[in-house]
Amino acid sequence: MVLIGVLLLALAAQAPDPARALIDEISSLAAGEPPILGIDTQIAAAKALGRTRRSDAFTMLDAALARTAGIPETATRGTLTVRIAEVLVTLDPGRAEEVCATLPRHTQGYDMADVLAVCSVTVTRQVKDWPEQLATARRFWARGAVDSPLAGELLSRAKEKHPEDADALFASVIDALPPDATQAEIDRYLEDIQGHGTAHPALSRAGLEKAYRAINTPAGYARFVQVAERIAPDLVETYADRLKRYRDVKPEKKEKQKKDEESASDPDISKLSFEEALALGREQKRGIDKAVVLVELLDREDTPEARRGPLALEALEASTKAKPSDDRLIVQSMLTRRLWVFGLKEEAGKAASMLEESFELLCRCRDATCDSLNERQDCAERVMDFAEYLHENDLKAEDLGLTHRSLRARMLILELDTLLNGKRQKGFFG
Repeated sequence: MVLIGVLLLALAAQAPDPARALIDEISSLAAGEPPILGIDTQIAAAKALGRTRRSDAFTMLDAALARTAGIPETATRGTLTVRIAEVLVTLDPGRAEEVCATLPRHTQGYDMADVLAVCSVTVTRQVKDWPEQLATARRFWARGAVDSPLAGELLSRAKEKHPEDADALFASVIDALPPDATQAEIDRYLEDIQGHGTAHPALSRAGLEKAYRAINTPAGYARFVQVAERIAPDLVETYADRLKRYRDVKPEKKEKQKKDEESASDPDISKLSFEEALALGREQKRGIDKAVVLVELLDREDTPEARRGPLALEALEASTKAKPSDDRLIVQSMLTRRLWVFGLKEEAGKAASMLEESFELLCRCRDATCDSLNERQDCAERVMDFAEYLHENDLKAEDLGLTHRSLRARMLILELDTLLNGKRQKGFFG
């Protein structure tokens, strides 16, 4: 029996590891991708590897960190560091905190306080032990990570479940405002005082005085008056000479983003006949609107089978008239699959090539110069979205004539994820 056990162990040790080849190929592909896409590949692979293959996950994240350190643009470097920490925290919260600690509040004239704050929330929320969670939060606050909802969340939790810690925690929050606080940090600080300060009058008063000394804008003084009148109204009188002009000033509100003309609502064809809907679609001035109507017609039961192929090709042509955008990517990805289902393999390959071109027009990310997330924030995600779409519909990139390195890497990540963790949920194009 012992001999049989030894033989079984030996055979198991010699058995091929189906994940190993995938991991090695993903690593090789990532190394040859443009920086923004390659780092994202390593992060996504590490997430798929997770706790199942911890050592390999750490290797991927270490490679992503090393490459991120060489990114010249501060904002991009900070954002990618946070993304790495977000995956790393599930494996080792201590290491994730160390990664966040590499983010300075300010560097080369660029304000990184909000990025540091996001990193602090990402890590601290994953710490389940309450005393250690408090200790983690305090360490981040000591580094200046204060512009986040973390303090408010912890104060609310302390009030509900750990009232014995409420006073000390609120004192830590009051101490956390840095001398060079930004207006956003002061606003968050005042928000925490307003929400929790009535239970701590002395500390709140000290915090308000601290905030007052840091404020240097009319909007900041207006916000101070609003909070102080509720928590410590005598302070408004103490500083009346400066504050009287702000009593009736309402704090600034962020302007709502203007609605992009490209996001106009699609024509409603649900109650129209096929011919009426087709006519309405062809009347649309914008290429994307025409394409959307035609794609919708493709899925209707009353659409003649003989018309589906020509409609798909007409929609594809219309999509090329749209500016590079998510809408254009979605339409072309849907058409790729439909043309394939219709048996128009050559046309499906053409649609896939157009999709690849649309991605390049939108993201401009072909080589080592693609090292900034500026106007490319969603580009890596869109490659993964299309990879998921192909994966879910049992389409292979090579069948469509696609050789995009980043798409290949993500198809392998999905294969690895399925192997290790089971079926993924549907993505953006699902």
